[in-house]
Amino acid sequence: VSIKVTVISEHFREPITFTCDSSSTVDLLIYQTLCYALDDLDHLDVQEYLLKVCGYDEFL
Repeated sequence: VSIKVTVISEHFREPITFTCDSSSTVDLLIYQTLCYALDDLDHLDVQEYLLKVCGYDEFL
């Protein structure tokens, strides 16, 4: 099953939307988002980022 993911951030001009498999890990979703948003991923640590569901206080 595929799910549509939309990432909204004050650091992006436009929301980033992509489709991924429902079994994707949070790390993979973060990495995929950063691939769309950034040019240089050489020294990137995915552990420094998190996902938050809009409207909820919990983090993934």
